[in-house]
Amino acid sequence: MDYVFAGSDKTAAWILQAISSSQKPSLVITRKDAPFGRKKTITQTPVADIADSQAVKIVKTNDPTEALNDIIQTGASRGIIVSYGAILKDEVLDALEWFNVHFSLLPKYRGAAPVQRAIMDGNTDSGVSIFKLDEGMDTGDLFTQIPVDISDMNTAQALEKLADASIEPLLELLKTEQPICFSQAGDQSLAKKLDRAECFLDFKTDSESCLRIVNACNPEPIAWTTLQGDAFRIINAATTGISDPGTDHQIGQVTKVGKKIYVTCAGSTSLELITVQPFAKKEMPAIDWFNGVGEVILGN
Repeated sequence: MDYVFAGSDKTAAWILQAISSSQKPSLVITRKDAPFGRKKTITQTPVADIADSQAVKIVKTNDPTEALNDIIQTGASRGIIVSYGAILKDEVLDALEWFNVHFSLLPKYRGAAPVQRAIMDGNTDSGVSIFKLDEGMDTGDLFTQIPVDISDMNTAQALEKLADASIEPLLELLKTEQPICFSQAGDQSLAKKLDRAECFLDFKTDSESCLRIVNACNPEPIAWTTLQGDAFRIINAATTGISDPGTDHQIGQVTKVGKKIYVTCAGSTSLELITVQPFAKKEMPAIDWFNGVGEVILGN
């Protein structure tokens, strides 16, 4: 079946590459080139990279209505959208039968950040929902849902697993002339985009709570605290969740035990720091950072 693919980020690019190995899209729609990285180099989206490699026509736009004529000219009957980054207006919705790939078991975690919110909430039962787009926010009828366990994963790892789980049902969708869909049912929740304040690590909570924030914020926007007034990012961390009533360390104190680095949290629990990024420096192993600064207090 001829189809149009709309998407932008790394996850969307991985899905496009996987499904197009069976059938290439007639058209790819993605967001415009934008500044990327510390040097703000103008860079096209990962989806555009895949489309270029497969010699598929691309429309780069942040407003899908600008691609309407190109969509109609393809003669395609179906559209697949994954992490495109803009809402499809009525005229675009009417041009094709659009199906969206959403990484939650709808109606749970409707919105922009379903995986991040699930991890931050400590919810390990996630999944893939492929549903027919309508005018609402993630409210359309479902083609299928696939439960996926994301225990002990950060957002980057979970997205990779969820994207992989979406491939087979997407290929099935592209083979199905008249897909049978069913209404969403169950408790609803919203998953708005994380703001910077939510990514702050308060070590006056226990280490498990801190770890959920670290995992939810990786690969972006990245959990952070402060060190002597400057932002200090924590990229990767771990915890046993075991209390140590014997410790007399103050909250936020960083210590070295063997070859591991820990910060003391509430309840005599400790968060292991694995990868960190001090202010104005590159990411580095926590032990390398500690060997340079010694015992310090984070969150001050």
